[in-house]
Amino acid sequence: MSADVEIARKFGSVDMAEQLRKIDDEADAKIALAKTDKERTQIEKGRKAAKRDVEAIRDRLRGQYALPSDPDGIVLRAGRVARNLNYLRLLGGMTISALPDMAGIILKHGMTSTFRDGFIPLVTNYRTFRMAAEEVKQAGTALDMILDSRAMALADITGEFGRHSAFERGLSAVSSKFGVVTLTHMPLSRTTHTIE
Repeated sequence: MSADVEIARKFGSVDMAEQLRKIDDEADAKIALAKTDKERTQIEKGRKAAKRDVEAIRDRLRGQYALPSDPDGIVLRAGRVARNLNYLRLLGGMTISALPDMAGIILKHGMTSTFRDGFIPLVTNYRTFRMAAEEVKQAGTALDMILDSRAMALADITGEFGRHSAFERGLSAVSSKFGVVTLTHMPLSRTTHTIE
């Protein structure tokens, strides 16, 4: 609903009818001034593309983009299964395979600078670190470490509703919890130890 409120506040209506009408008016004015059929065809193609893009962004914000007519269709269900399997295949964000990248800090800044400006202040001023971590937790900034919602949104495996087979339900449950296994996200009690 927040997307609807913001769209209506910014553009005057949820369906953005006025903005789409302006695209039509501008295209009609350009077509009236066009001298050749080729120019008119190009303007018409531009009109359709502009309206398609505006409607797609609007519908994506509202969570209605490309809604299927049959959400239980075999093609849609097979695509959902494929996305979940792909998410598992890619380790849900591949944190384990990225652990060696932590050495990149030392390679980039040097051992002395890394310890002098990074690790030593962290250890010696742990109280401030804990306060900052607690503030982040209360603000909900670190919630993705528990919910894994950002990684799942990028993999397009969120928002699955409806009754599915036991295999599909099991695969969806495994996908939603896979971040714990790959260390993409961690239980709430440990979030304060993983925030920069």
